[in-house]
Amino acid sequence: MLPALLIGLREGIEASLIIGMVLALLRQSGALGMRKWLWLGTFSAILASLLGALVIASIWGSLAGRSEKIFEALLMFVAVALMTWLLYWLRHFAAAHRNALATGVEGAMASGSGWSLFLLAFVAVFREGIESVLFLFAASRRDSAEMVTSGALLGLLLAICVGVLFYRGIISLALRRVLQVSAVVLVLFAAGLLAHGVHELQEAAVLPIWLHEVWNTQVFLSDKSIVGSVLRSVFGYNDNPTFIEFLAYLSYLLVACFGFLAPLFSQRPAAAPSAQKI
Repeated sequence: MLPALLIGLREGIEASLIIGMVLALLRQSGALGMRKWLWLGTFSAILASLLGALVIASIWGSLAGRSEKIFEALLMFVAVALMTWLLYWLRHFAAAHRNALATGVEGAMASGSGWSLFLLAFVAVFREGIESVLFLFAASRRDSAEMVTSGALLGLLLAICVGVLFYRGIISLALRRVLQVSAVVLVLFAAGLLAHGVHELQEAAVLPIWLHEVWNTQVFLSDKSIVGSVLRSVFGYNDNPTFIEFLAYLSYLLVACFGFLAPLFSQRPAAAPSAQKI
């Protein structure tokens, strides 16, 4: 449940901040009359994301045996690729992302077409939605569907509350800290997904096993126990990984730590953008 909650919270906060920034830009420009196009684009993106989830679920449900394992592995690899892109994006978030939104909103107002604003909102929110769908499907391989759904909905609810409070100026988000925590969670979750995807390909006989167990800690901490299942869901803990699983996990962790986390944590704090002053 915890990974799903974090996914829903992280993606929800990002979408909420995007919507809040656009609303603030419209208000600053005296163009709040165009916000209906923003909400139309937002809700259309949500519906499109749900449709994407149904398509993936339909494909998944039609597969069995070796094909199912290969599809699951590919789904996890796509999720890892998106998470890696997100890590890159987190390093360059602040001014660049805000300026891109400002340019898009100004272009929509200059053209006088609400469809331009609709497209801007749709693309921004749909990206978050389809990312969430892929991440949650990947997470559902390690938690029950009920737990994943409950966690995601709770995370989204919290994100909406945070977004509303942020837009109203009631709270001020320390965006630097939010981004840093998000990055650490993404790295650990992505490393676990990559290793699990490798495991699925090994079971499908696409990849060799070489060494069946690098270690075995089932006696001390099974990944099927309460604590072990939490560690497995959040950190990708495995009580008996194969050599290639271990190598995939460690390699991703090292590359991500030096390539994304170290620069992100070494950056000098920048002033957090305020929805009231955009």
